[in-house]
Amino acid sequence: AFLNAYEHIDRFDIERDFGPWIRTICRNRILKHFREQKSRQKGMEQIVAALEQKLTGESNAARDNSFERVTALKECLAELETGQRAMVNMRYYENMACGQMAGILNKSAAAVSVRLMRIRASLRKCMEKRLPGQ
Repeated sequence: AFLNAYEHIDRFDIERDFGPWIRTICRNRILKHFREQKSRQKGMEQIVAALEQKLTGESNAARDNSFERVTALKECLAELETGQRAMVNMRYYENMACGQMAGILNKSAAAVSVRLMRIRASLRKCMEKRLPGQ
């Protein structure tokens, strides 16, 4: 918040008190944080809904266990760390390429690709534990 205030110090009216101005900036940053968290959660729900929709298009044999698979996937996604869930959201909900994600995450595209590969492997292992024999 202080960095944001510093970047926009030219907007501060020197005839007014500094305290309320900086508190407003802090309050707005906190509100923005909570809006983004809510948006991320909604994004994860939309990912699961999209996966459910894709599963319903499969054959009857695969459809028989689709509910269990979706339930297992939801549980496995919930177990991911916040950063991992954010990467899954960016890649599969927002359809971002690794290069775009790399710019946002300040990492190389190769590092993002490897991290996604590890996240997918982790999800696969988690689902195998929850759905033995499939």
